[in-house]
Amino acid sequence: MLNEYDKLFIQKWKTQSFEGWKEIDIREDFLAPLLRHLGYAKNTVNDILREENRKLKAAYHRIGRSEVAIDYIPTLRLKKFWLIEAKSGAFKQMQLGDYLQAHFYAIHPEIQARYIVLSNGWEIKVYDALNCDSWDNPLLSCSQQTCDTTFEKLREFLSAKTMLSEIRRQILSTVEGSLKIEVDEDILKSLNCDFQSILSKARPIIRGNALNLQRKAWREAAEKEQQEIQTVDFNTLLIWMDVQTQTAPVYGREIVRRFMAALEPERKKMADKLAMTYRGRPHTIFRVHCVDTFARLFLEGIELQKSTYVHSTLGCLNELVTGNMEYYSHNDISNALVHLDNTSIRIAKKLVMRLLMKPLEKLVAGQKATLSKEDLLIHSPSVAKHMIPAMALNSERLWRKYCSASSAEEIWKGIWEMEALETILDKMPVPKYPDGDSDLLWFEHYGHGFDMLRVGTWGVLNRHAPTLQTKTLTPEISKVLLMKRDAVIKGIPGAKRPGKPIHGLSDGDLQKMADVFTNYIAKNSP
Repeated sequence: MLNEYDKLFIQKWKTQSFEGWKEIDIREDFLAPLLRHLGYAKNTVNDILREENRKLKAAYHRIGRSEVAIDYIPTLRLKKFWLIEAKSGAFKQMQLGDYLQAHFYAIHPEIQARYIVLSNGWEIKVYDALNCDSWDNPLLSCSQQTCDTTFEKLREFLSAKTMLSEIRRQILSTVEGSLKIEVDEDILKSLNCDFQSILSKARPIIRGNALNLQRKAWREAAEKEQQEIQTVDFNTLLIWMDVQTQTAPVYGREIVRRFMAALEPERKKMADKLAMTYRGRPHTIFRVHCVDTFARLFLEGIELQKSTYVHSTLGCLNELVTGNMEYYSHNDISNALVHLDNTSIRIAKKLVMRLLMKPLEKLVAGQKATLSKEDLLIHSPSVAKHMIPAMALNSERLWRKYCSASSAEEIWKGIWEMEALETILDKMPVPKYPDGDSDLLWFEHYGHGFDMLRVGTWGVLNRHAPTLQTKTLTPEISKVLLMKRDAVIKGIPGAKRPGKPIHGLSDGDLQKMADVFTNYIAKNSP
């Protein structure tokens, strides 16, 4: 069945005149868009080799040329199965000579393409280089006049998503034809044994191919992320450090790299910017990333120049570790903001788990039904992959509703209002992720038995413990290094309680609060 993209391609094709078009025009302005439509593109697993020049061995020189030049060789998972040749649009019908030239190219020992595609814009013809016995007997033919009824079959055969299946179908058809004239049933038994042997040998190879494809995609994604991190300006890097769900320790390494490459004035500027930001109103994750940053700077022996904001590298590290472990109890607003951070991410997860699970299940089911096997392996769509950014988005909306308050009392009021919403959410059943999926996050426990600030700070220090323990540290840092994880969690400070229990409100009042928050999130979500 023709899809909407097919219909758009056909509509444009049927209105195009190819009179006066040279081969290069057909190649660049008709065949190139066709190949993109079929799922082929440069530097992908379905790469396109353009204008391939191949030297002919001595035995082939008798035809009067020493090399062949091929317009396009589309590849399937980087293997060559077919070639495509552009012909001039001067004539609406191609000639026998066009086929003979392309056939010679296809059987070239370095090409060995099974299928040949010829096009002059007016028509597209597909030939089987091994089995075609006549110019007038193409495997498939599609033209401007017939494309409404023939393009679907052409697309199914040549598409990067389906061509391997079509090739196997052709091979099985050939085997079937040979068996129809067989008289010895023992041939069937022998063929079945051969076929089972092929399947047995192919299974681990196929699994290895799938794993290699995934690893290649992961490696390329990691390289792309690292390149982006290394090229963004410093202010953008700090913004990325302040995303609650971005817990990977990639920013500390990058900032250390920049410090090591910078001259002293630039180092001072970056250090002051870091200190001003972590003393401001960031998410707790930012302060944890800063622990990693200053720990790496300290271990690299990078001593920061003393300024209004920075006393020393170890001084900044000590300030962060102490403040993080104590929830900034020396500053009422900072302390309230830490609890606001815990509350906003905790409630955001509870919200999206209850309200978005089913819609996201349908979305992922649709993706799995429509994506090719390669795209499924590369992108691995899952509910959790969609859920995590939804948590981050909704947490940020809740955080920003109160984080700019001018007093700690206003922030605490916002926390208590969100906790009123939480009482509604906690009465709702919690759906489970489908198919064993998981986000591996503990956001629903933040502030209630788990957190990022203390546990994250302790975790960062313990990652660096083998080298940190060889250095002269402050008593505060040494104390945290000696702590056990259970003690870190047990010491998470509890949130301040309202003078008048807000949970004592009526169910009607609580529901009104819940409606206010859900409406707020809906209006502020993209």
